[in-house]
This record gives sequence, structure tokens and C-alpha cells, in this order.
Amino acid sequence: MRLRTIVIVVVVVLVALVATAVGIIMSIDFNQYKPQIAAAVKSATGRDLSIGGYFKLGISLSPTLAVDNVSLSNAPGGSRPVMINLNRLDVQVELIPLLSKKIKVDRIILEGADILLETDAKGRGNWVFEAPGATTGTTTSTTAPASGGAGMSLPEVDTVQIRNSTVTYHDG
Repeated sequence: MRLRTIVIVVVVVLVALVATAVGIIMSIDFNQYKPQIAAAVKSATGRDLSIGGYFKLGISLSPTLAVDNVSLSNAPGGSRPVMINLNRLDVQVELIPLLSKKIKVDRIILEGADILLETDAKGRGNWVFEAPGATTGTTTSTTAPASGGAGMSLPEVDTVQIRNSTVTYHDG
């Protein structure tokens, strides 16, 4: 075989593999994970997460996952039941760090957000999240699990953009 034929075959095989991978990823219905995502947020923060829209995936070297109509409940005793309402949430991640169980977020965009920040009479902010069952005043460790653990570390976020949004602050 000539070198040119070998190169053409290798390129065709690579293109076929990439097309197959993209096809498999595009066939995944990320909406089926809404209950698991809401349960994970509830477990970590003690707050209810509501996802009203459908997940949309943008394929690239830094894929973007977008969803509309997202809300996070407020702390108990807050002035209104919802702390954050989002018209749209976009999260763009890098692929390569995922191979080493690291999440690197290039960009988070909050579009059309209505964010309420408030404190209670004791000065505790509603932005302080506490997992259910945790005692007040304790903090959870944000370090990665010991070697041998299968968990992932907290994500590294480069940019957060808040567009066409309102932030309200109430001092309790």
C-alpha cells in the first residue's frame, strides 16, 4: 500500500469514530437526569431545585449544556419562597480534565436571573447552604477524597457571567 492510501484510511477511521461518538452523545436524553440533579442539590444544600426547561447540548471541544427555567428555593423563613430564578443557564466545560476526574468549567452564564440575597435577624445569609442533618456552625470539607476514593473534586470555574438580571439584597 502506498503512504497516501494509509493516510486516507486512518483519516476516514478517525472521522468515523468522532462521528459515532458525537452521535452517541447527542442521543442521550439529559432530561432523564433532572430528578437525580435535583436530589443531589437538595442533599448538598438543603434547598429544592426546579428545572422547568429541557437540557440542550452544544457539541464542541468545550461542550455547553443549557437549560431554561431553573429555580432554587430560599432558606426557611425567607421573604419569598424562591432565592434564584433563571430564564436560562449555560455551563461550558472542558473535556480533557474530565479524564482525570476534574471538572473545569470555562463559563457559567446566568441569563435573566432574579436573585434574592437576604439575611435573617441573626445576620445569617440565605447564600449559606447547609446540607440536611448538618448542625449549625459546622462546615463541610471541600477537599478531595483520600487516594483510593472514587469521588471527583469540586469544579474549577473560570468565568461567571450574569446577563439581563436583577440582584436584590434585604438586610434582616
